[in-house]
Amino acid sequence: MTGLTGSAIRGESPADGKAGPVLAFDDRAQSGRARDANQRTIAVLPFVNRSDDGGQSYFSDGVAEDISAALAVRRDFRVTAWGSSVACRPFAGDIARVAAELGVRHVVDGAFRRAGNRLQMTVSLHDRLRPDPIWTERLEAWAAEASGLAADFARRIAARIAPDSPWPGTADAPAKPPDPEAHELVLRSRELLRRGSGTDDATLVSEGIVLAQQAVQRDRRWGEAQRCVAWGHCLRAELGSFTAQAAADYETARRVALHLRELGEDGVAAHAILGHVAMRQMRHEEALASLRLAHEREPHAVMALRWLAWEEANHECIDASIRLGTQSLELSPCDKLAAQGHWVLALADYVAGNLESCVVHARRAVAMRPRLAVHYIVLAACLAELGELSEAHYTLAAAKTLCPILVESRLAGICYFVRPGLTERYVRALRLADSGAVAPMGRTPSETAMRHTVDDATVRALGELTPREREVLSLVASGQSNAQIAARLGISDHTAKRHVANVLDRLRLPTRGAAAALATRHGLI
Repeated sequence: MTGLTGSAIRGESPADGKAGPVLAFDDRAQSGRARDANQRTIAVLPFVNRSDDGGQSYFSDGVAEDISAALAVRRDFRVTAWGSSVACRPFAGDIARVAAELGVRHVVDGAFRRAGNRLQMTVSLHDRLRPDPIWTERLEAWAAEASGLAADFARRIAARIAPDSPWPGTADAPAKPPDPEAHELVLRSRELLRRGSGTDDATLVSEGIVLAQQAVQRDRRWGEAQRCVAWGHCLRAELGSFTAQAAADYETARRVALHLRELGEDGVAAHAILGHVAMRQMRHEEALASLRLAHEREPHAVMALRWLAWEEANHECIDASIRLGTQSLELSPCDKLAAQGHWVLALADYVAGNLESCVVHARRAVAMRPRLAVHYIVLAACLAELGELSEAHYTLAAAKTLCPILVESRLAGICYFVRPGLTERYVRALRLADSGAVAPMGRTPSETAMRHTVDDATVRALGELTPREREVLSLVASGQSNAQIAARLGISDHTAKRHVANVLDRLRLPTRGAAAALATRHGLI
């Protein structure tokens, strides 16, 4: 599989498979969740690992992810990004809830067992309008045959959903399967890269790169192994900000993506990575052309959507940026990295001067990934232009705590905007936030901004909440009682009460009302 839509670059997952959905969505994306039930909308859930070895989850998830990627090449299907499917793992047995959360009509689930070199798999297709699966298939196969199973299952699933619509492409013989050991290495690599991207852990990302490189050594012509190497270097570069290592990682990603294209893997991966690296290296015309080509090849590739939305904003193509950012949230509504969709919408709104909307999206991005400094920076600039200098100052201070070199680069005028005048505006706002001075034209910080100051302790505390605690905070903020929270999460009233108490204690909040105010301020409801 070489398409981007089923892997982490195809739509990232949370820090681990146990993380629940982040219920913070864009209003403009909600229309996608109310689509006509007859549309070909589908999500593929992680398969249940029933092997004696619990460590085989990487394999069962990998097969499910590849089915998702294979389905996503169909332009007449809307396939939920893999990361959002993984976010539904805690309640995967409740098909109706999964379908409602993801805004799809069809859901694929399955079970997997591996014993030595033999695999046993059961795959089912569900229609949210029917109580029982509409299709189920069981099979046994050798582990070495696993790489070819995904495409076969995807074709059969598509035939059940759209029997009159042929599979795209030709009926030529399938491509030569990869080396079995290379396939194992890639599945392990993808798992490490997903975990590393979800936790901002460069060590895990580096381990994933090593495994992908080993897979390349085993099978140099397998595009997916090359893609994982390039994607891993992009991830590590993003974590490295403006260091020399980051620059080297981007250059390595570029070289590998060029090789990927030379192999004939002319789908979304090579063009998306080349476009992203070109943007990072300030070659904006090349970046825009490559990313638009990637989007044309696979319109539902989520990470390509996010990167293109960002570059469109850099070029001040506001309508395109907002449309693409909104589409990314429709395809990936509840995984942790949906924060990137909110961030690009915040950036587009800032460029357009829609400051109130910018604040909404930036707060949601901060709430969903509170350890990423870039989310705070656009929020600080926007707040400064609104005259909310106190909150702007503390917001930028929080960004400095997280990544001082990134803030310093922005204050020095290093930005990705194409037009110099826009860069000057952005830098001027950030310097105003940094100084904490009174805003121009006599504007002073409002009482609301003073009350809603974001201090470092709150930022750290939000970042340290577990996925379950974040979900509890969201439910408290929406006004639900302990009994209602217990029913929603499938836990006892006592456990719900303990969770609420823990959240209030960790955030140093005196009341549930204070929790609601904090959650509202940070876009958790």
